[in-house]
Amino acid sequence: MNIKHFIVNVEAVISRGDKWLIIKRSEKEDHAPGALALVGGKVEVDKGNVIEDVLEKTLHREIEEEVGIEIEKDLEYVESKFFVADDNQPVVDLVFLCQYKSGEATPADPEEVADVFWKTEDEILADPNTPEYLKRSLQKAWEVKNEMDPGLNS
Repeated sequence: MNIKHFIVNVEAVISRGDKWLIIKRSEKEDHAPGALALVGGKVEVDKGNVIEDVLEKTLHREIEEEVGIEIEKDLEYVESKFFVADDNQPVVDLVFLCQYKSGEATPADPEEVADVFWKTEDEILADPNTPEYLKRSLQKAWEVKNEMDPGLNS
């Protein structure tokens, strides 16, 4: 595959107490329809302008647009990966650990997000609808959170 351009996507692992925000993607989505996923989206092009903190601003915007909540300003990098989406678009995906700040998580647009769940780690891992790639990203995020605050698992 000769790839010259790719989509940049950001995703949020959002914590609130001992629960984590997971969405169910709409069946109408091109990539992973109906799958459990993290909130996130694509970096948008703004020709002619330099956008500082573009990944962070994109993530805050996508969270507000998709589920209507606010997260704290500080984000912790978790991982990056490359994949080819179901619609054959090459994607560089960056995952960040985020802390819930305010609002009630609800699907803002059912064409994009079918449902919203706050689940514990055990509930997410036990759910048969949790894709393996999502489990791996979440486990990496949980490791980052535990490194930041080792007393969480005592």
